[in-house]
Amino acid sequence: MKLVRIQDSFLDVISDVDSGRVNHEDVWAEIIDGKTKPSKFRVYKDKIEPLSSGLTLRKLDHWKYQLSDEESTLKCVFPVEKYDFISHNLTSVDVTAKCNFVVGDRNGRLLYGKLGSKRDELKEAMAHDGGIVKVLYFPSDKVLLSAGLDMMLKIWDCETGDNARTFSGHQASITDFSLIGRGRNFVTSSLDAQLKLWECSSGMSVASMDCLCGITAVKIHEDRSQANSAVNTRIENLFEVEGKIAICGLENGDVKFWRIADQALIRHLDTGNKTAVTDLAIAEDAVYVGYSNGKLLEIGLTDFKIKELVDVAERIDNVKVIGSYIVISFGFGNLVGYNIKDTESPIYFTGLENDVPVADICIQNKSIYAVGKYGLFQEFLL
Repeated sequence: MKLVRIQDSFLDVISDVDSGRVNHEDVWAEIIDGKTKPSKFRVYKDKIEPLSSGLTLRKLDHWKYQLSDEESTLKCVFPVEKYDFISHNLTSVDVTAKCNFVVGDRNGRLLYGKLGSKRDELKEAMAHDGGIVKVLYFPSDKVLLSAGLDMMLKIWDCETGDNARTFSGHQASITDFSLIGRGRNFVTSSLDAQLKLWECSSGMSVASMDCLCGITAVKIHEDRSQANSAVNTRIENLFEVEGKIAICGLENGDVKFWRIADQALIRHLDTGNKTAVTDLAIAEDAVYVGYSNGKLLEIGLTDFKIKELVDVAERIDNVKVIGSYIVISFGFGNLVGYNIKDTESPIYFTGLENDVPVADICIQNKSIYAVGKYGLFQEFLL
């Protein structure tokens, strides 16, 4: 597949020219496909002029540009915001509809508060011994959940900064977690092959489902056809579990479907891909599965048919759904969006500084937030 690289400071150049600080300035851009070389362009206030043959660069609007060669035209989207108050190597991010954010870093630190706040207005906590695996706000926006490489999960009170509850029980690295409903219960996945169901008020694991293979990702799907399934009455304090299915991606490439209400395995799917699942994302009628060999599969949630959408030939690190698009990150600084119905015309999210690998992405409304090393924290609009 083709990839896009455009000078990191491209938007700064545009700003300098538009403001009149300089009359013009040169930038470079390239389409990486094994054939083309970087092309130089001269940016003026009213045009972008190529200085070498091969590529053309055209402005669509303030954040969106079009890079073309003789064979194709590629849409490029630049960040609308760069949050530069953080210098840590970030590993995880969550942003809520109320513009509350939390990021975790590889040293086990949490930083949270309002987007747009000054650095000294944010709250910080040393949350885990080792890196943060995942962070997520509860629907109330008042508490958040973190998972660390120390095999523990913790609930944090966002007002006081207190660690309100700690959960432990996995025997190997936690890889993912998902809230059920409003979050009175949640599930965790781990390389110990156990899918655990937790109850928040007690801090206890109330059930464990054995996947017989390391679990690398888990997401919750609501299946109305399973809504009348009997709830396991031997377990107290199960809330909003009716119709909820935990979809697990495994180290061996398989995908398993567990009914939460009675902890029953309802489907074991051999996808034919024997490399590790790296992430899952659920749309209304399909689950999208990323793999360490670069393949992205679509699995129908009614007929369970498997379709290969793309093959990027590099490990896919993150998979997210935003509207009719699947957004994936892979390799060094590659963040690409694919229309579910037309994967031949991707959108390239560019301007990721120094080709930094994207450690985590989250979706909120029409925004895509990406974090990574050296304090990378950027917001894109689709």
